[in-house]
Amino acid sequence: MVSGRGAKQKGDKYERDLAEYFNAECGLSSHRTPLSGGGRKEALADLLGTPGIAIEAKRTEKIAINDYMQQAVKNCGQDLPVVITRRSRQTTENSYVFMRLHEWMHLYRAFLANQGYAPSTPEPETDQTPRKEDASPWEEKS
Repeated sequence: MVSGRGAKQKGDKYERDLAEYFNAECGLSSHRTPLSGGGRKEALADLLGTPGIAIEAKRTEKIAINDYMQQAVKNCGQDLPVVITRRSRQTTENSYVFMRLHEWMHLYRAFLANQGYAPSTPEPETDQTPRKEDASPWEEKS
């Protein structure tokens, strides 16, 4: 088990690897936040240049998701907090991504709309919107 300086070096390398992966897969120009991991007074995500998401990167053998998510939420500002983690001998592309469900649903709804499965925005209800329960019980059913 690596501790101290070795653990920090592994964590720093994982942040760089994640930035490279995001850049290659998404065409971004993301990079590791300078002095991430405790060397800053201000709270920032571990990667810069990932619009809309604030990534907390963890390279660890034991996952403490509540602690990691709490840190991601503290550092996210207006972005979605995301925890990405992997173990030793696991490739970056096989890292695990953790989000809170209500925030993940924003991404999933956008995906569904993009794929044509759901409207991009729900139709607003008006006084004229027909409701199933408003149908008269004596109307003929088709």
